[in-house]
Amino acid sequence: MAMTRSQFLTLMVEGLREVFFLQYKEQEQVHPRIFDVQTSKKRKESYQGVTGLGMLEVKPESEPITYEDLVEGYDQDFMHTAYAKGLRFSRELLDDEQYGVMKRRTEALSRSARYRKEYDHAKLFNNASGTTYFSGNDDLALLSASHTLAAVPGTLWSNYSASTDLSLAALESAFTAMRTFKDDQNLLINIEPATLLIPPQLEYDAYEILNSSGKPYTADNEVNYFKGKLNVIVWPFITDTNAWFVLARKADAAPLSFIRTKVEFDSDGDFDTKDLKVSAYTRYSLGFVDPRFCYGSMGSS
Repeated sequence: MAMTRSQFLTLMVEGLREVFFLQYKEQEQVHPRIFDVQTSKKRKESYQGVTGLGMLEVKPESEPITYEDLVEGYDQDFMHTAYAKGLRFSRELLDDEQYGVMKRRTEALSRSARYRKEYDHAKLFNNASGTTYFSGNDDLALLSASHTLAAVPGTLWSNYSASTDLSLAALESAFTAMRTFKDDQNLLINIEPATLLIPPQLEYDAYEILNSSGKPYTADNEVNYFKGKLNVIVWPFITDTNAWFVLARKADAAPLSFIRTKVEFDSDGDFDTKDLKVSAYTRYSLGFVDPRFCYGSMGSS
């Protein structure tokens, strides 16, 4: 249904000194700092994993080399979803409205598109301990104590510290775990903790832990190992006030975001009613293949 003059009578009157309308300063987009953002030209993107090889084996003198087959790993699909919203104005409203509010109001479509994308990308972390929205290549949640190795059935590994609040000890556990992550052949890999992702409610705790010259919360004159070790990203879209995530260097491992169609803005007129219609449209998908980019917790409550 089109918006008409009866809904905005005050904007039809000359002399209105100032018009207030809902247009706030937009939040900085955080997800490109976390996700590996790629473009896509297909209906969906699919990943098929292939494991590496184990260590070289001892070769006795005059004995043949041992040959090993590569193992098919886990697969993962990314199906793109379309998002859209529109506004419709009567011809008379646009003609008679005195202050250009309706024309400027179309800028809200841009904010709506940006907000949707941030909301969806943050959903990966807001639901990190469940599989309702996302699961990885082993069909488990992003954070799990039961991740599996494709080439070594029955071998489990963890990137989840259940019911653990952010603390010095929690970061110590995260660093130790990430630096001992193994690949699907159960061989050590090089994952370097680089970023602490938190909601605004943990910003102050994180500052104390990561910026104290001495070891925080102790009277002993010990050096604070974590001083300057992690970049901090405070993301207001993370809704769990106790959740925290240590992320690997983005160049080493990261969640994925595929842009099938960038945000498009369009407008058209209705011949019969002379209404003006404007719309925004985009299409994308996101998720993760390998959960080894992350270690974290949803906190104690």
